[in-house]
Amino acid sequence: MDKYVAAAAAELRAAQGRAQLTDTALAEISGIPVVTLRRYLKGTRDTPASALFKIAQALGVSPGRLLDDAMKNLD
Repeated sequence: MDKYVAAAAAELRAAQGRAQLTDTALAEISGIPVVTLRRYLKGTRDTPASALFKIAQALGVSPGRLLDDAMKNLD
């Protein structure tokens, strides 16, 4: 798995945990099919910008914050 995809997936999972949302709830709020969302969360599929924006909005955070936090985990 690409280290950048893994870092983004880890941050999505962390933000999801902070928001206390299940996969199903996050999928419903973001409008992303749950199967696809789980692939993003596991890092088995790269998250496109459009999906990142939807997920960030559903989590109540900015996409930039998600990416910044993911980059911090790379160091």
